[in-house]
Order: sequence, then structure tokens, then C-alpha cells
Amino acid sequence: MLFDVLEEAFSKERLSTFLRLSEGRRDEAARLYTRNIRLSTSLYPLLQTFELLLRNRMNVILTQKFGPDWFWSEAILAGLDDVVRSGIKETPRQNYLNQLKKTVDKHGRGDLLPNLTFGWWKQLFNRHHNELWDLTLHRILPQETRRDSNRRAFLNILNEANDLRNRIAHHEPIVDQSLEMRYRKIRDVLTKMSEPVSIWLNEIDRFEAELRRDNIISHKEVDKHFASTN
Repeated sequence: MLFDVLEEAFSKERLSTFLRLSEGRRDEAARLYTRNIRLSTSLYPLLQTFELLLRNRMNVILTQKFGPDWFWSEAILAGLDDVVRSGIKETPRQNYLNQLKKTVDKHGRGDLLPNLTFGWWKQLFNRHHNELWDLTLHRILPQETRRDSNRRAFLNILNEANDLRNRIAHHEPIVDQSLEMRYRKIRDVLTKMSEPVSIWLNEIDRFEAELRRDNIISHKEVDKHFASTN
């Protein structure tokens, strides 16, 4: 009966994935939906800390090298193709500059840093910015060398974190993901960026505890209420 309550409240479409994952078992689908919310909540401290730490470390490193206006530095722009591709209205460089302009127009130059998307920061590690990695961004992981394989590995972790972040933000299922492996990858990179922050995060990170918890949920009160109204 809990499934009926959730389906009526949140739509058949939203619950359909969980019904499919549970092979049509409605009680199991309700349990999975509940577990999905619990796991999503437990991942928030890691993902928030990872994103903020990444943004601020990048800003510090790039400011040290190019000054506070590094966003418009030729070293950044050099990694952006200025050729229009088929079916695309803007060149990568134009798109980059337009994103900056829109953000500055909306929030002001002083608030540029916190108002750029995770994807915007992530793009500075793509293959077009090999020279930027060699020049300075490799310092985001103090133990790593400038090898391009390290840049690619780091970008893969950013993609993992960004995908998980977006799934949670858009209320999508994550119970069918390899969460423990993804969590460990992101956590390991966070520790490399700042071990003191990783130690602090232990105080509020509840993901592993949530992953181990008993997944059985009680339907009694919901079922009782549902029965009384029908």
C-alpha cells in the first residue's frame, strides 16, 4: 500500500523505474524509492565538499599563476578551439566567453567564482587544456606528476562526481549505480586534494553507514492510514 501512496504523490512515471528494478514487486519498489532518498541524502556532504574544494583550489592555483583575472587569460583561451563546427552556432571559445559574460551580467564580477557551474570548472581539464595541466593545474593533486594520463584519470573522477551530483539534484535513481566504488574514487581524490578536509569530512559523512544499514522499512502506519481512507 505504501507504493500506492508514493505513486499517487510523486507520479507513476517517477516510480516506474523503481518498479522495474524490483521486477514489479510494489513493496520492494517502495523500499527502493525510500532507500534512494536516504542514499542521496548521505552523499550530499561528500559531493558538496568535493565541488567547493575543487573550485577554490583551482582558483588559488590559477590566481597564483595568472592573477585574479585568470578567467580571461590567454593561457585559458588558448585551449579553446575558435572554429565553428557543423551544426553548432558558437565556437568553444565563444561559448566560454559568453558563459562568463552571462554570469558576470547576472551576478557581478565579484560573485563570478561561486556562480559558475561544476561543468564549467570541469572543462578546464579536458584534452584541449593539456598545456594548462602541464603548466599549473597538475598542482591540484600535490602527489601527482604532469603526465597526461593523470589529467585523464582526474577528469574521469570529475565526470563521475558531476554525473552523481546531477542525478541526485534531479531526483533520479542512484540505487542501480555502483555507489560504493564511485564514492571511494571521489573520496580518494578529495583526500589527495586536502587530507585535513577529508579528516574533517569524517564527522559528517554518513554514506558508508547508510549503505550498511538494515534496508527493511515499516509500512504499518502508512498502510493503516491508507486502509482507513478507503
